[in-house]
Order: sequence, then structure tokens, then C-alpha cells
Amino acid sequence: MKIKTYVSRFVPVAAVMLGIHMLLVYLGVVPLSFRLSLISDVILLFIFLMGIPIISAGLKKDDGGFVGSFLILTTVQMLLTLSVLAAFIYTKIPQFKEISLQLVSVFVILLIIQSIFLIKLVK
Repeated sequence: MKIKTYVSRFVPVAAVMLGIHMLLVYLGVVPLSFRLSLISDVILLFIFLMGIPIISAGLKKDDGGFVGSFLILTTVQMLLTLSVLAAFIYTKIPQFKEISLQLVSVFVILLIIQSIFLIKLVK
């Protein structure tokens, strides 16, 4: 039951957050390539959605299980994000520095939102 509550709250907020980011890029407030921003935002959404099965096991257990699952979740998400940055380096995309900063910034914001939702859900 807790996992359904988490998904029903986090996924729409994450989608709105990424939508706002894409709108800012589209309007030119954030001077980045729209295509690269779209790719990075879709990858971030995928990374955070992949975390749902990881944390669902921790929500079913006691508090100790949640803490372990939460640490595994954040570590896996961070490693996947850094892997995406490494792939960007390898493919030598234009505007690498700018897109990397945006990717990490949006990742940190989504991670904070996810953490707040999960901690409130467990309390």
C-alpha cells in the first residue's frame, strides 16, 4: 500500500518538474539544446522509475530494511546518472559542460523530492 502512495505522489511531481525544465529550455531561459535536454530528462525519469522496485522491498520491511533499501536506491541512481555523464563524454556531445550541470542539478532536485516523499511515507 505504501508503494502505491509513493508512486502516485512522486511520479506526477517528477513529471511536472521535468516538464517545467523542458519548458524553460524550450523558451530559451536555459540556453541548451532542446534535443539533448529532452534526452537527459527522459533518462533521469527512467532512472528514478527504475528505483521503484528497489525501494518497494524496503517499504514492506521494518525500518532497518527501509534504510538499507534507501541507501542502495540513492547509490544506484547516482551511479546510473554518472554513467550517463560518462556516455556523454564518450560520445563527445556539444555543450557537454552545460548539459552535465543541468543533468546533475535536476538529479539533485529529484533526489531531494524523492527523499522527502519516502521519509514522510515511512514516518
